Amino acid sequence: MVAVVECVGTLGVEAGSIGMLSIGTYEAVTSRPERLNSGGKLAWARGGSVVDVLIRAQSIAVNNQVRFLLGKERFLRIDPKVAREDVTLDTPQKADELIGRAAHHSRVHMPQIQRTFCQQIATPYVPVHRV
Repeated sequence: MVAVVECVGTLGVEAGSIGMLSIGTYEAVTSRPERLNSGGKLAWARGGSVVDVLIRAQSIAVNNQVRFLLGKERFLRIDPKVAREDVTLDTPQKADELIGRAAHHSRVHMPQIQRTFCQQIATPYVPVHRV
């Protein structure tokens, strides 16, 4: 969302000419504990459930806002769904598995990426200030 606001507001680019590729790390597929169905504030506060839900809701909201502003055809979000216990980003032990998953999702999404974002040649970059 920040990139879209900067393009439109700061740089004066028309929203209709912006294309955005958004690549996430992964979307953890989880189930909420039964205690949350009938629990109050305390049940949600324990175990970090409320934090997970709020962060995920914010992510969904921003992606939907950008999709609305740019149009479905100019916004692509890649954020594979993965069981929470299958992937952790904080340890190097599963690096080969992560590389394999990345290769798979690259093969799946690359045709759409090429159709949507690789059909034009960018003008050469010219810096405003030179050293």
